[in-house]
Amino acid sequence: MNSTKKFLLTAVTCLVAPLAFADQEQPAAKEMPKDTPKFEELDKDANGGISAVEATNTWLAESFSKADANQDGNVTKDEYEDATG
Repeated sequence: MNSTKKFLLTAVTCLVAPLAFADQEQPAAKEMPKDTPKFEELDKDANGGISAVEATNTWLAESFSKADANQDGNVTKDEYEDATG
């Protein structure tokens, strides 16, 4: 096989290969646990809101801005209950 054919074969392979994996599901972000922690467990400083720092390494961290409906930087108990259904 000459070098032009090798190059074209390699180029086509590189362009087509990602399509083979396009339908695969991406790993889920941290999902809400079946036993959702109580609001008070995440509100570590007991100030009535869960901050982004308090939500770190929890399922809430990845959906924090969605749960923080008024975008004030804290998830209140009502916002938490809305987010957890």
